Amino acid sequence: MNKVKKLITVYLLANFPNKEKFYKVLEEVKKAKVDYLELGIPCENPFMDGEVIANAHKLVTKRGFTEEDLQEILLYIKKNLPEVKLILMTYSDGIANYNLYNYKDYYDGILCPENFIKDNKVNRIQIYNEQLTEAEIAERLKYNKVFAYVMTGVMKTGAKGEIPKAYLKTIEKIKSHSDILIQVGFGISTPRDAAMIAESKADGVIIGSELMKRVENDSLEDIFDYLTSIKSAV
Repeated sequence: MNKVKKLITVYLLANFPNKEKFYKVLEEVKKAKVDYLELGIPCENPFMDGEVIANAHKLVTKRGFTEEDLQEILLYIKKNLPEVKLILMTYSDGIANYNLYNYKDYYDGILCPENFIKDNKVNRIQIYNEQLTEAEIAERLKYNKVFAYVMTGVMKTGAKGEIPKAYLKTIEKIKSHSDILIQVGFGISTPRDAAMIAESKADGVIIGSELMKRVENDSLEDIFDYLTSIKSAV
């Protein structure tokens, strides 16, 4: 029996580390044939993010990021990466500052972990962890499209050390209420990590901080090799 391949979602912050390299990395994402791109929208206080992504937000916001920059990126992705599903990840100030609801035809879903927003104006993605009750999970699922984002455990992005196993119970709780796709993120950085998640009942893995470090420091060839190593692992 053939093993069912799991989905791959990668996180990139818009125009990081600079505009030129950001667009080149988008091409590597396309070549690697990832399934979802989680596009970070620059914010002043990305409080759920660890040092790597938080510092990237500071860099891009200090340099300046405008709604016109966003429009350019969305148009580019729609034209050049049509096979990649696009998720916007931001906080409430990002939604307001860049009028993200106005561009819903350009992305497949939006993730705003800052608060639980009960609306279906856009395809909203919700975050789940072991601290949520059954009732809270059921309520979030009412306002959840595309996939459910499960944290490996309660932490900030980019956490180091052994990956918690709390996500396993969270997945079971979600599956008792819904057949929505489930992807797991937070602290996943190596092919071995990704393979472990893939062995669970999750439908996919999400890579963020580790890729962001490589985007800042590595060559395009090395970034592509990293993406393909993750893809091969799942």
